[in-house]
Amino acid sequence: MTNLKLKWEIIKTEIRSLTIPYSKNKAKNVRNLEKQLESRIESLENKINVNPDDGTDAEQQEYDSLKTELRRIYEERAGGAILRSKIRWIEHGEKPTKYFFHITTTTTIKFNVNT
Repeated sequence: MTNLKLKWEIIKTEIRSLTIPYSKNKAKNVRNLEKQLESRIESLENKINVNPDDGTDAEQQEYDSLKTELRRIYEERAGGAILRSKIRWIEHGEKPTKYFFHITTTTTIKFNVNT
């Protein structure tokens, strides 16, 4: 029996040694993408706002697609926070509270990307 437990612990350790670096790398890539999107959106906003008549349809389409992509990243992050909070409630037998609804509302407002 201890042999099976030891084998299981070794398997878990090997899985952990692969998944943690992968997750860190993925999170880093998403943060970098987010910074690039924000930077490009800001430059397009400045370009469009300074000379609205000079802005081309291609620039407007790029601006809209970048905003959509950034919104998707924010929604994914908010969804992860909601999922983690639900898991905590299930583990600890807690119920949703006014606090949770306040946090999700604040998060939604913070990550809201106006179109």
